[in-house]
Amino acid sequence: MSLALDLQRTIEELNMMQAPEASQQSFFVLEQVMTMRDGLLKQDWKEVVRVGHEVIFNETEESYQNEMKCLAEWYNSFDIESCLEDPKCAKCGAPAEKRCSRCKNEWYCGRECQVAAWEGHKTVCDIVCQDRELHGNVDHGSFNEL
Repeated sequence: MSLALDLQRTIEELNMMQAPEASQQSFFVLEQVMTMRDGLLKQDWKEVVRVGHEVIFNETEESYQNEMKCLAEWYNSFDIESCLEDPKCAKCGAPAEKRCSRCKNEWYCGRECQVAAWEGHKTVCDIVCQDRELHGNVDHGSFNEL
């Protein structure tokens, strides 16, 4: 009970302080925090755990596959292409039409910029290519196989 009294006293002191335009707001926020805390303490946590166990932890492979299929459909419904900007050259920032032929991740406006950027790009390019050698050309963002 001492903690509650200490907290109440602190709230009262904050309320009496003359902080510029914030004293009423601060008190209101602290009051809301205390109201939420009281609500959380009154929860039937055994029921929350029971529902969580039934719904979340008791998932079958079929329900998991269905959930992933729904997420994939939702993701595919977005028109991502309209949100993307046209590719820009990694070296000079000009509009780019060509990609690195090895990793296909970096864009360039032409051969000159690609050669000039190679020293900095080589490390990343090697990592991407090694990953493809180890794991194949897998699209980890695709759920089409569901």
